[in-house]
Amino acid sequence: MNTYGMRNVSIEKIDNYGWPSWLIYADTERFGDHQIMAQFGSLERAVLWCRENGVEIEPVTAMDRIMEEIESGSGKVQIGNAMYRNLYIDGDKIMGYSHRNGWCNLAKMIRSCKMIDKNTGKTPNTSGGWQKTLTVRFGKTCTW
Repeated sequence: MNTYGMRNVSIEKIDNYGWPSWLIYADTERFGDHQIMAQFGSLERAVLWCRENGVEIEPVTAMDRIMEEIESGSGKVQIGNAMYRNLYIDGDKIMGYSHRNGWCNLAKMIRSCKMIDKNTGKTPNTSGGWQKTLTVRFGKTCTW
């Protein structure tokens, strides 16, 4: 196992002609700063490669991101076509207000959300709509 002195390791998602791909960047003694070390078709495989090569990197979870938005005081999250603001925690509930749906408990959707990059995730559609999954965006990545 040769890590080439990797430090400041990050995983970034790119769109490869419609196919997602995750690049691992690192500063190294051999190759220089912010160089591509590996490329994978899934975030899980990229994290596993980092662990196999001696770098512990934990991907951001949806709970981490919603907590950041709540702590910011003016946070927002977009789930499908609904934008939720005024986020707060009430016991085991994650509450958010949407002009479309009113006050909603977002805990079930956030807990089932699988992150595809540090600001975007996918969650199963539990409302029974035609979409199988809903896109979840946090903070500044919200589309409106």
